[in-house]
Amino acid sequence: ANSPQVVRSYKRRLLLQSLAMLAFLLLVASGTGHAYLQGDFENTYCWRTISGDQLREVCPEEIKMIWIEPPPSTVKADDDFDTKYQLRVSTTLNVVGYPQVSHANLHACPVNMGQCIPQADTELITTSAEKKMNFTAIENNFYVADIQDNFKLPVGSFNIIAHTRFYVGNGTSNSMEGATRYDVAIGRPIESQQTQDYLGETIELFIVALAGIDYLYFIFLLGLLVVNWNASFVRDNIRWLTICNIFGGIIFTTVVFFKNLYMTDVTCQLFVSFAAVGWTFLFTPLFIKAMFFHLFSPKRNKDVDEHKGAALKAREHQRKAMTAGAIMGLMIAIDVIVLSIWLSNYPPYIDETQQEEYRDRCHYSSEASIFAGFMFAIKACVVALALITALAAKSDGHHKMALTRIRHAIIVIAIAVCIVLIVELAFRDDKEFVFLIRYSFLCIVYRARKCP
Repeated sequence: ANSPQVVRSYKRRLLLQSLAMLAFLLLVASGTGHAYLQGDFENTYCWRTISGDQLREVCPEEIKMIWIEPPPSTVKADDDFDTKYQLRVSTTLNVVGYPQVSHANLHACPVNMGQCIPQADTELITTSAEKKMNFTAIENNFYVADIQDNFKLPVGSFNIIAHTRFYVGNGTSNSMEGATRYDVAIGRPIESQQTQDYLGETIELFIVALAGIDYLYFIFLLGLLVVNWNASFVRDNIRWLTICNIFGGIIFTTVVFFKNLYMTDVTCQLFVSFAAVGWTFLFTPLFIKAMFFHLFSPKRNKDVDEHKGAALKAREHQRKAMTAGAIMGLMIAIDVIVLSIWLSNYPPYIDETQQEEYRDRCHYSSEASIFAGFMFAIKACVVALALITALAAKSDGHHKMALTRIRHAIIVIAIAVCIVLIVELAFRDDKEFVFLIRYSFLCIVYRARKCP
């Protein structure tokens, strides 16, 4: 059995070894932590190598590196970007070797890799081509070398370092023998975002193709309207209201070119404008026609209609046109006022710093959200009122057929709006699915044209 003295001696030695190991780990952590690991991008770091032994330290005053043209904080993945940095070495140091700057390039390390140092060598690190050069000038007792570099990165978050290397001779000797190697680096964080193209996805092209079919349909309707311009069923249903309906369908369909999987600040604002105004021109005629079945009931005036003269019919048609004009004018005025205040003061935008596979969602300030909610509430109320009005209306004869078409169109639109809202809220992470469902919404345009 061991004596108490031996046990105490063993415990004391074990404690000292543990403390020594802890101190070593703290020193290592401290040493590596400064190498662009803890967000220290202000200092220039030097790695001195003498006879195989390496020491890392913040560079002395005699050695400096600075960014002349720093890399941008955010870049597009796989797109080239330029950067320029400068190495400055005091003339008091005996720089040896030819070329004097024997190595210069960029290193990009994923942030989750930890430290990003010139010596790190894994497949995770992206590097630029090596450059070699001499110092090109002397400024304020410093040798100066400017390095221009071109770089590109895959998608991800990186720490990028500019790395240079030179040798300082022993004493006044110009020999490389016994020279001290200096590896010098400065760092900077950088985000590389997914590169996307406008209408660059297959699903976007598919939706645009549907929009093209939509446009052909509208051209057909306009042609049909012109051919039947003097027909009674066109003349009695307020021509300009029908034109507004078709025009609204064209505007509303055009949002597919602005609301897509790759958006910008401009397309965010155009989407809001075209969607709001297009919806007003598209749906308000349906709402007005549904209202006419209550304000100008064909059933109530049936007996009178058969005997009254052309003058009375003309006056009723004029009252319908004035009523339609007042309602349409009110809806357009609301759009103009709200959009003018909204977009001039709180325009929607795309957050360029946010990592997104698809940039299909505009960002709104709290004030802009209020305007968006107000606009949506107005249009939702109009849809609800039109639905109630159409379902409550009654008619017979050929007027009943017109009412049925209007009623079906409004019901389909109301259902489509509900489906799109549910998908937007429940499946918002599936960008392509949401995009496809969102623009199946275009199908309501066809239903909206089922009215006379």
